[in-house]
Amino acid sequence: MRKRTFVAWIVGIAIFIWIGRALYINWSKIFFEELEFNYVFLILSALFHIGAYAVASLAWKYNLYLLGEHIQYRDSFEILSLTRLGRYIPGKVWFAMGRAYFARVKGVPQRTVFVSIVLEMILQFWAVILLFLVTGAPSFGQGTQLNPYVLVVILFLGLVAIHPTVFNKTVNFVLNKLKRETIDFNLTFPKILTLLLLFFLVFLCHGFGFLFLARSFYPVEVATYTILVGVFALAWLIGFLSFVTPAGLGVREGALSLLLREHLPTGIGIIAALLSRIWLTIVEVSLFLLFVRKLKRYL
Repeated sequence: MRKRTFVAWIVGIAIFIWIGRALYINWSKIFFEELEFNYVFLILSALFHIGAYAVASLAWKYNLYLLGEHIQYRDSFEILSLTRLGRYIPGKVWFAMGRAYFARVKGVPQRTVFVSIVLEMILQFWAVILLFLVTGAPSFGQGTQLNPYVLVVILFLGLVAIHPTVFNKTVNFVLNKLKRETIDFNLTFPKILTLLLLFFLVFLCHGFGFLFLARSFYPVEVATYTILVGVFALAWLIGFLSFVTPAGLGVREGALSLLLREHLPTGIGIIAALLSRIWLTIVEVSLFLLFVRKLKRYL
């Protein structure tokens, strides 16, 4: 664990050094006279991020319901708000352990919580891919389009992956790899699609949160709006799949700044990527502080 933590810090620092170097090189290319702070867009950004967490809480409540457990929506929102910061602890398991520990107070078995998290991770992956495809993000630059046949294949694979015959076995396969007890369940296709839609809305809201953050200090072209939404979702997925740094710290920012190069000036893209981490963390800390007085009921 110590070795992994050390590697995580080294990777994170290296990426931030690379980002800092790129920002330094492109600093002179930033036309500061074009920058103007707009607090209305900043407020909209915060509201969309909070909305994303509100939908995520609904998704977890529905997720547990499909697994035979009932939890109040306010409890779902509260538990997620209190445990979300656990993602910043190296190891990528503390947020899950915290959620399981807190949920037991509400009568939800630890085993069920871990199954719900595996369901969540798999469907989040496909929700991000779907959002990335439908927002026009496959266009990475002028004259560059993702082959439509590739899009069809990706969508087909997505449908196969979430079909109950495959999906239910995939969940238990992941649980087995995580050395967790497998579970007998049978989600229907409509229920899986409903969960997928909820996670799609989560990342759609986060994407708009990032868009309005960028728009709060730089005049982003309207034609680029949807692309920025999809690009942020993809960068989040890359950071999540890094499995090295906590909460994808550094990896997400690096991926986001690279993906934004074709759509925003390099310096602006790097600033937006760095600010997105700071701003989202502020929102998460604010939600944590909103419920921190209720921590004692879980400890």
